[in-house]
Amino acid sequence: MARLPDPLAQILIGATFALILFGIVVFQVWNYFNNFNYKDNGRLKAFVASLFVLDFAATIFLLIWLYRVLVTSWADDESLMQIYWTLVTGPVLLGIIGPLVITFFALRIHALITRWWVPGVICVLAFASFAGGIASGVVGGHMSTFADLGDAKASLGICLVPAAVANIIITGAMSHYLYRRKDKFSLASRTLDTMIQVSIQNGLVTSLLSSAQAILFLCDSGPYYLALSFVMPKVYANMALSALNSRRIVDVKKPEVLAMPSGDYASNAYMPHRTVHETPGVFVNVETTRAHDTDLKDGWGGNLTPSEKEAESPPSSSKDLPVLSEHGCHAQ
Repeated sequence: MARLPDPLAQILIGATFALILFGIVVFQVWNYFNNFNYKDNGRLKAFVASLFVLDFAATIFLLIWLYRVLVTSWADDESLMQIYWTLVTGPVLLGIIGPLVITFFALRIHALITRWWVPGVICVLAFASFAGGIASGVVGGHMSTFADLGDAKASLGICLVPAAVANIIITGAMSHYLYRRKDKFSLASRTLDTMIQVSIQNGLVTSLLSSAQAILFLCDSGPYYLALSFVMPKVYANMALSALNSRRIVDVKKPEVLAMPSGDYASNAYMPHRTVHETPGVFVNVETTRAHDTDLKDGWGGNLTPSEKEAESPPSSSKDLPVLSEHGCHAQ
């Protein structure tokens, strides 16, 4: 039986996982448009559509390369060790999808903290990764075999290392600033716990894989990092889509939240559960409360701007929610 030469066997394993992850991306995109198609603004929907198109293109190029390896060039070691053009598209699309998602989270962090320096550093790293990915494609187009990959070492390093650093910063910043918000929004602590959990889960997986890819590249033990080049675009896409789709999970997990129909992603008024017994002789005091956590959730999820919300808000929507509480009672 013919055996694939190194590093094709390892790269083939990465390609298999990439195809599995693409199936998850398809489900995430369907879930997003099913739940948020009429809620999110056009820019956010265009962002999701762009991610899907780019990831779909990466999958098509991957399938073409797999067909060449497993069918047309099978058992021909000399042909297998040549770099086919579809393999070069991997770092290029990684250099586009990765910085696109990194920039998206940089904007979300800016919406949370309203400071520029942390998102600014992340955007600089994203731009460096983008430039490195494009340069890798240009250099890779002039290479013929895997032995020539050393010529693209500098450009690949610029693509992989800044992306790994940016993912670590995103994970730490999102978790840190969301945790700090718990003091200001104590009634929304369950919501924030869910947000922090989603941020850590998504960011930690992406950070570990991007760091592993950068380490494999820096160790110079062979082009095994190419196996993760197929996987990482799918991981980035799932990271962004999971964060967007988790907004629905946040609502399901908060029974204490009453949704107010005031725009894109409804404002939320938090009120304690209290049963008011309609007993004769009980005087009921009517109060109004308002909780301002809409900016927190919108900054985390990326919804409509305030002006767009005001334009789409129904004229009959109320900003205050009456809360019934037993202020004092006596029997008549």
